[in-house]
Amino acid sequence: MTTEAPSSFDELRQQWLARWNALAPRERQIALIAAALLVLAFTLLVAIRPAWRSLQQTPVQMREVDAQLEQMRRLAKESLGLRQLPSVPAVQAEAALKDATDRLGEGARLLMQNDRFDQGARRCIA
Repeated sequence: MTTEAPSSFDELRQQWLARWNALAPRERQIALIAAALLVLAFTLLVAIRPAWRSLQQTPVQMREVDAQLEQMRRLAKESLGLRQLPSVPAVQAEAALKDATDRLGEGARLLMQNDRFDQGARRCIA
């Protein structure tokens, strides 16, 4: 049968119990109240305060989300309105694209392939 030496934790625990038992009842009560206050402060800082902050920020975030939702609804309504407009004739669209490309200057070009346009900048190859 082997006997293990007491661990440092057991020694610290025994020392603490000895000191605790040596305290007067009033000192023990004060120590318990101080410990309870520390637990309460820790609980407030770790659990309640972040939740309280979230609750305070929620109305502001809700207003922001509502504003974004309203903007998205306006854009969707505008998109539907634009879809209902009659399409532009190909000749008129081609003229508008050529005019816009000409305003960009010499560096811009417009390529037409079948019924599609490709607008890009000319690149000088040295």
